[in-house]
Amino acid sequence: MPVLGTLELQSGEQPLCLKVLKFQVEDQLSESFFVIGTAYELPLEDVPSKGRILVVQLRNKILFTVAELQVDGGLFAMTQIEGLMVATVNSKVCKPSMKTYSRADLSLLGAYNTDDEDQ
Repeated sequence: MPVLGTLELQSGEQPLCLKVLKFQVEDQLSESFFVIGTAYELPLEDVPSKGRILVVQLRNKILFTVAELQVDGGLFAMTQIEGLMVATVNSKVCKPSMKTYSRADLSLLGAYNTDDEDQ
């Protein structure tokens, strides 16, 4: 299988998940993007304390990061429900949002923390 492109991560950063998701592009049709969830391997940590969500597009065999969001933990899984991205960051279920491709604006809309639940 040929390599279509590469993306260099930061020092100590490891990819945890990869998904192809569609986002609306400037009120037009949806375009597909690679979304990568990462975590940083830091000494003395059993659970990652920081990571990133990277939204990447492949153009002419070059990967371009169009949006990124720092998160408080490792991003272990993600999916898309009714056009919205839903992701797990450590023990939280989060709903990040990329407004439009043209603004490349990624923000965290909300989170549900399972650690706060009474057992």
